Amino acid sequence: MNRVFFELEGGREAYNGDVLIFDTTFKTNMYDMKLALYSTVSPQGSTVLLAAAYLMNETTDDFDFCFEEFEKAYGSMVDALFTDSDCAMKVFAAKYPNTACESHRRERDFII
Repeated sequence: MNRVFFELEGGREAYNGDVLIFDTTFKTNMYDMKLALYSTVSPQGSTVLLAAAYLMNETTDDFDFCFEEFEKAYGSMVDALFTDSDCAMKVFAAKYPNTACESHRRERDFII
């Protein structure tokens, strides 16, 4: 298994299509896979986890998979995406040109 996507309970109810925060961890589990988390901000200002994916790699194909699966599960892509500046993330800008995409460039930056 190279990658898997799954929705988290309550994610569909919390998703409003405005903002998506997408970030991956670095091999923090016993399988050395990356954990990609999809989250948003509720109207009350709290962070809500929507979905997750496990990835063996962080290639353009892997990120393409992540966003295709998210779109299938949630029905649409967001108005704004916040993510890191991984080169493979360029797939997002090419595939969803009408979505604003902002990446944090320094470890301490957090943009909302």
